[in-house]
Amino acid sequence: MAPIFVLFAPIVGALCSNLVPGTAVPLGFWRGLVVQCALIAAPLAATWWGPVRWRDLLFRRAGARASLGLGIAYSAVYLLLLFAAQRAGLHVSHFNLARRTLGLPVVLALYVPLWGFLEALWMAYVYAYLDLGALRRPHPSLPGLALGGAWFGALHAAAQVVAYHVPWGRAWPDVAIGALFCITQSITKWSRNAWGAALFWTVSNF
Repeated sequence: MAPIFVLFAPIVGALCSNLVPGTAVPLGFWRGLVVQCALIAAPLAATWWGPVRWRDLLFRRAGARASLGLGIAYSAVYLLLLFAAQRAGLHVSHFNLARRTLGLPVVLALYVPLWGFLEALWMAYVYAYLDLGALRRPHPSLPGLALGGAWFGALHAAAQVVAYHVPWGRAWPDVAIGALFCITQSITKWSRNAWGAALFWTVSNF
């Protein structure tokens, strides 16, 4: 039962986010924060409820150097693309309004642990469970990576509808965001270690 709750934690968070009063500014940031807090289900399940345990999440010493090397390389490519997008006049961060309203220190203090490391933990749990529990194959695998990407994209679109009341017609293209799961967790796949994926996700998700 615990893995199912973890898999649907973003939707639970999205439902709870509607309790945030409409007067909260910026509303999207605070509702998003509630969604992120729901992801605490992943480390709690890995600690107490099984069947996926911390060792299955691959936050370990073995392979950490290769994993962090890939994470740094991926992050460098992302930052170069970000710089190019900014030079082209594109608005690329969904935290711009929050930074202007709350200030960068507050946003970073909430972002790094919740949108960064906690979400990376949740992604690692989902990947491990899909391999070990749903597909019954050695972790990390390519089929689990693809299925995780599809799940991540579907949840992201659904959360847009539930938390932010975006019409389905506008939300469904967000399933493409599942590609970000595949890109991030490919670090785990190739290095058999999740530290680099957590680093890259923290950098690229801001």
